[in-house]
This record gives sequence, structure tokens and C-alpha cells, in this order.
Amino acid sequence: MNVGNYYLSQLMLSKSWHLSEYIEVLEKPPDLRVMARAVREALSKVQVEMLVHGNATEENARKLADSFCGRLERLGAEPLPKLRKKEVPKLPLGTLVFEFDLAKLNPAQENCCTQVVYQVGPTNVDLQRDACVSLCCHIGHVSAFQKLRTERQLGYIVQAFPAVTEHVCGFSVLVQGNREHPKEVDRLIEEWLEDFGEELTNMSDDDFQKNVEALVNERTQRYSRLVQETTRHWAEILPRRYKFEKVAESTRVLQKVKRQDVVDFFETYLAPNAPERRKLSVRVLGTSAGEERSDEPDQLLTCLEDLRSFHQRAEPGPQTERTRA
Repeated sequence: MNVGNYYLSQLMLSKSWHLSEYIEVLEKPPDLRVMARAVREALSKVQVEMLVHGNATEENARKLADSFCGRLERLGAEPLPKLRKKEVPKLPLGTLVFEFDLAKLNPAQENCCTQVVYQVGPTNVDLQRDACVSLCCHIGHVSAFQKLRTERQLGYIVQAFPAVTEHVCGFSVLVQGNREHPKEVDRLIEEWLEDFGEELTNMSDDDFQKNVEALVNERTQRYSRLVQETTRHWAEILPRRYKFEKVAESTRVLQKVKRQDVVDFFETYLAPNAPERRKLSVRVLGTSAGEERSDEPDQLLTCLEDLRSFHQRAEPGPQTERTRA
């Protein structure tokens, strides 16, 4: 699962370094002068993001920020003239497959992992669409676990959840285990997805409203630990959205969503013939996969060079800034 998540992040974030590239540099480390020059250049222009909350006053927070920023200034640092967002490529319509042969690197690893992501688009642009993503994931998690884990017994990990990379969201299904080849797991996920569409269409309004209320309660429950509040605030700071009222706003929209809204969303983005369907299938092969490999030659990526090529030809996301700091 960790390997699959890593390659998913490599696919969904352009201009990011791969671990092999870091290792290549570390195996031939630069001398001290070169390293010192690189550090000075890296710290010449910086952007500081700081969150202080809990048992602290505004005065305490400002003093801490001034002290920290003052030390950077003494090193010659200046504010960045412009911030850039990390680039998230727009997946092509249809299906893109990335397959990684983990068994070659680790013959003791028998488990395979399949993660399917259906990219939807930028968050905070259409709050109703965001609410539909959340409801599909909330309802889909139980359905996927029942069909793929309990009944099919495809793996010991089966999840349906929101896939969010920076400012871009989607619907994701993850299966890890050694029972079926990832290619077959992908097919069974698609089979389940068709059933899930019917499940949404046939769901009673009362059952749908219960799912809405459950999701609202989940979002509005009081924090039991300070770290939970920190995580929620930092989720807005890290991608530089700073929409700290997002939970309240999205909850108000969520309470107004109707079952037909979610069905329409499903038919637009997730159904097999959906007009806006953009699917990425990440398949990690363990020894249980044997010698069988995926056979989608037009849309199959298998190595770092394929990833770089994909990034070069991919359409940038709708809110991506292509400037460099």
C-alpha cells in the first residue's frame, strides 16, 4: 500500500523528485562548499507558514513568529515574490494504468495492491460537487467493504475514500491482498462500481438522509484532542487555500444535497460510460501476481521515464500555476 501511495503521489504531482534520484545524488555527495552555496541559495527567498493555537495568546504567537523570521533574515532571507502551487496534471479521459513490479525488488513480498482513482476536479470551486464526492465515498466505503472484502474476499484491506492531491479531488478504491492479480481486481472494482450506481439509484430518501446526517455529524463533532484541530487547520495551510470556514460552508451545502444530485454526479464522473470519467489505476505486483502483466499498451506506464513523459504531455489542472519560485 505504501509503495502504491508513493507512486500515486509521483503521478499526481509534476516536478517532483523520485527516491532513486535522491539516492543517486547522495551516493556522490557534493563537497562542503557546494552544499553551503546551495543552502544559502535555498534560503535566499522563503515563505514562512506558522500555526499557533491552543494555550497561547496572539502576542505570544507574534513574538514567536518575529523571532523565527528574524533569524532567517539574519541569514539573508527575503520573502518570496510569488508563491507557486504544486502542479497536479489533469488525467486524460478514459483510463491510465501504472504498473510497478515490486516482486523484482522484494521477492519476499507476496501481496499485491490496486488503487483506482477517478479524478473529479479542483475543490472549493463547486461545493455541491465536493459534497457529492464526500457522500459517494461515505456510502461507497461500506458497500465496497461488503462486496469486495466480505463477499469476494479480495484482500485484507479494502477501502473507498476521497482522493485529494493538493487542490484536486476524486473518488478512490483501494484493495490489498494476494488472492487476485491487480488487473483482475481492477475488473472486479469496475463490476462493483456498476452495482454501486444501482445502489445509489435505488436507495430510499430516508436511507440517503441518514447517510447525510452521519457525514454531517462526523464533520461537526467536537475535537477530543488538540492534534485533530491542528490537522484540520494545517490541511488548509499546506496547500495555501486558507479557507478556515470551509467545514461550516461545506456542511451547509451538504445538508441541502439530494439523492438525485449524487446519482447525477455518479453518472457524470464515475459510471463506466461517464462523459467526464478520468481513471488512474495504480497496480503494485507482488509475487502472487506470477508472470502475468497488464496489457493496456496505449495507456500503460511502468517506469520513471514513463511518468516524466506523462507529465510533459498531460494537460495542467484548471487551477494550476505554472510559475516557478
